Amino acid sequence: MSGNDPAKEKIVGHLQDAVKRLHEDIARVELWAGALGCFAQPVPEYDAANSNLNKYILPASPGAKRKMNSRREPTRTQSN
Repeated sequence: MSGNDPAKEKIVGHLQDAVKRLHEDIARVELWAGALGCFAQPVPEYDAANSNLNKYILPASPGAKRKMNSRREPTRTQSN
């Protein structure tokens, strides 16, 4: 039965490789399932008043406000 030992070792080696690939595949499936779970959540509502981005908004310069106001309000002329 010593002739079967190399065949058994070869089969055991193939089985060990298959189990190793199976563990890698399971880890990959868990990663993608977790990512998909994040995308399955609805997007939270955006509230500009309570946004964390508000701390990064720089105040406009006074000159910029005057320019914007002058564009919004056209000058009116009186006609007689």
